[in-house]
Amino acid sequence: SLYSSLVSPPMQSLTEQALQKARRTIAENFADPDALDGLGVLSHQLEKQLIAAESQLSNAVQSKLDSLKRAVDLMDESTLKLTKLSTNISRIDEKIAQTNTAISNYDHLKKVDNARENLSKVISQVEFFARVPERVEFLREKMDSSPASLKDVFLEAVKLESLRVALMKEIQVTRNRRISIGTCLSEDANDQLMGKIRSAVMNHLRIVPDLMDEVTNRVMGNIGRMFDLAADNPQDLVMSFEILEMQHEYNERRNVAMRNALKNKTLNSVQQHEYDNIHSVVETKMRHMLDEKVEGDFELVNLSNELEDSKITALTSLILASNQVLQKITVFKQDVVPCIPTHYEPLFVFLESFEFVLLPRIDECVQNVGDLKVSEILDFINWIEYHNDCVSRFGFPERECLAHLYNTKVELMLEYKERIKNQVIEWFDNIKKQPLELNKNTNGLLVTPNPEDMFNIIHAQLEVAREKLPLEYTKEVAIACLQVLQSVQRDAYDNLSHHWQDMAVDTMCALINDNQRMREKCDEFGEHVLRFVEEGADKEMIAAILVTVSEEYARIAVKAVNSLAKCVLLELDESIFLKIYGPEWESGENLSNILIVTLADYFQDLSTWLPADYFKVFVRELMIFTADKYLMYLRKKSNGTFTFTSELNAANRVLNDKLVIQEFFETHMVVDDTQSVEGVEEEDFVRSNVVEVREMRLFIESHFEPMIHLACVISARHPSGVGADVRALYQRWGIDGLRLVQAALLANPSVNKTEKATNIDAAKKMFDGGDRNGAPFSNKPNEEFASYDTGTLSAEALA
Repeated sequence: SLYSSLVSPPMQSLTEQALQKARRTIAENFADPDALDGLGVLSHQLEKQLIAAESQLSNAVQSKLDSLKRAVDLMDESTLKLTKLSTNISRIDEKIAQTNTAISNYDHLKKVDNARENLSKVISQVEFFARVPERVEFLREKMDSSPASLKDVFLEAVKLESLRVALMKEIQVTRNRRISIGTCLSEDANDQLMGKIRSAVMNHLRIVPDLMDEVTNRVMGNIGRMFDLAADNPQDLVMSFEILEMQHEYNERRNVAMRNALKNKTLNSVQQHEYDNIHSVVETKMRHMLDEKVEGDFELVNLSNELEDSKITALTSLILASNQVLQKITVFKQDVVPCIPTHYEPLFVFLESFEFVLLPRIDECVQNVGDLKVSEILDFINWIEYHNDCVSRFGFPERECLAHLYNTKVELMLEYKERIKNQVIEWFDNIKKQPLELNKNTNGLLVTPNPEDMFNIIHAQLEVAREKLPLEYTKEVAIACLQVLQSVQRDAYDNLSHHWQDMAVDTMCALINDNQRMREKCDEFGEHVLRFVEEGADKEMIAAILVTVSEEYARIAVKAVNSLAKCVLLELDESIFLKIYGPEWESGENLSNILIVTLADYFQDLSTWLPADYFKVFVRELMIFTADKYLMYLRKKSNGTFTFTSELNAANRVLNDKLVIQEFFETHMVVDDTQSVEGVEEEDFVRSNVVEVREMRLFIESHFEPMIHLACVISARHPSGVGADVRALYQRWGIDGLRLVQAALLANPSVNKTEKATNIDAAKKMFDGGDRNGAPFSNKPNEEFASYDTGTLSAEALA
């Protein structure tokens, strides 16, 4: 409509422009409010312009309406024409359909038409197959000039091969058809004719399977040099495997078709031909190639060593060759494997090839592990760790080879620890064989350099293991070293037990101090080792072993102090102890004074040679041995004929010696230090000190009290009169107490032989009767007193 045309966007634009122009005109002409003279003229002009605009607008609208009407008329005319054309086409299609089926109503004409079509097809096929050699030559040139076109050449060759196979099959079908329908030729002539045709076609198209073979050989060549190809042209390697996958699928389809033909009896067994399983062929090719790679690396390393007259050992050669193979496997995984279909499992095959060569050589080295140096064993263990880590990173953490090599590693570790033990023991023995070098340290203590030398060896072994082996094996080496120390400790303890009498006093002091320093160094070694061991059962186990070894050094030191006390008394044997209970002693020779003076001289040196704590232990042990030895040496006199000159004098001498010797030890063992200590109440400190002094006096008294009991037994005419003293001696020493009592009874000069026999028999009955509560006395003799007599005496033996 006209209104819609006016309000359309173009008309709105014109209206807006007219209004704007009118506003500008009014603004220009009537800028001054007093200038209204031209208002009439302007109004007249505007009316004229309005009439002109309306005229133009009416013309424009009419023009549009006319155009639309013409367009509608043209569309109606076109619709009529298209409808008529559609009807004509439908009639033509009907005529064509009738024409196509009309020929079937005329048999001869139909045969002529079929013959014409077949002839046309034959001519087309003959022309195609005639150009096959030319096509094949073109594909060969393309393959040679452009290796990247190998896939296209293959696809074209497959098409040609399929057509060739189809043609040969059709020739066979034609022969069979001619025989079945009969011809003007005899059967033999027909066979001869078809044979010539088949032979001619086969010779003509033989180049097609030859081309297929060439493509296959080219692809197999790419497989053989897959390392180089993956590095330079990985796309060619991918293309080669794509061709092989297509070839495999093609062969599989042909095999399925052939089996179906056999099943349907359209093919006899003579004509059967199974096409290759390409996957198996490629797997064999790949495995053979990888086998050669691995064997080549091992042979190359061996040959290089021979040519260079190298001194490299068989194990080192094995490790070098294996590392080269592992490096190749790493490159293979990174560059080659992504180009190969996963079903070939190329990395698995490569590892199998490697293990086939590696494991027998590994086993041979393990069998000859005795010929390996310690450093080689370390390298061997370290390499196995490296190999297993590599294989795990390749994606085969559960591979059987890893378990095999783990067992190998365990065997090697056992051998290595045994070597460490033997080597450390050998070095320790060398240290022991050196002349003992006694020195005084800054505190005046006697020492030797042995502890430093021994732990330097231990630390050296640990550092070698830390450098050469994974951290987890540090604990194994540490345990091996601690086992060596335990073995050395057992030897040291046994040596003290059986050969202490062969040691000099100063050597014994150095041994005590050395064991204390060994303990300190063991604790330092333990702190060092535990830093490298993770929290858990292993750390707890090592810590427990360290505690055991450390405490054993303290035990050996105490044992050495014990032996030192016996050494000192052994030196006084002849000059003092063998004279006790003798005539000089009875006549007044003051052997106890000589004893304490001699011991005081020893104390002066030993107090500077030993730490204060160990010196205190030494004095205590010496006190115990002195009291025991004084008493038990009476048994050395008991030979059935020895008697005192006077039993009362002898008893008094024993009591006097007891006072002298006990006072000497109290002087050195009881320290009455009542000086107050800062931070402690004086009254509490004094009370504590008094308790310690009293306890020490009671301890000393308990060891010298048996001398009182012995004095009573010496002076008694019958054991029943001193039953409490006898039982006290039995209670303290058991069977050794009985022998002491019997020795004292036999030494009484106031008792005749018959009475002595009665007395020793009575003493034996008192021993057999047990204590007052009926508990038996110990019947186990002390080894320390074993050499003092030949056993208990009986009345019969005395008689």
